[in-house]
Amino acid sequence: MKTKAEALAVVLAAAAEEVAIESVPLAVAYGRRLAEDAAAETDLPPFEKSSMDGYAVFAEDVAAAPIRLRVDGAV
Repeated sequence: MKTKAEALAVVLAAAAEEVAIESVPLAVAYGRRLAEDAAAETDLPPFEKSSMDGYAVFAEDVAAAPIRLRVDGAV
């Protein structure tokens, strides 16, 4: 069994290895990592639709008074 220091050395050595970058079809890309950031060329939907975006709240913001939040739908 490896000591904690030996295991850490193995992990750090593996993380420092150079990784080859290659292009693959989307169908075989499952489980792989992107080599660089990907960004959409356009917004979807292409118009403002904030009523459909959803909202988040902090529990402490709504815990002070009895409040009921309505769920409009689920995706």
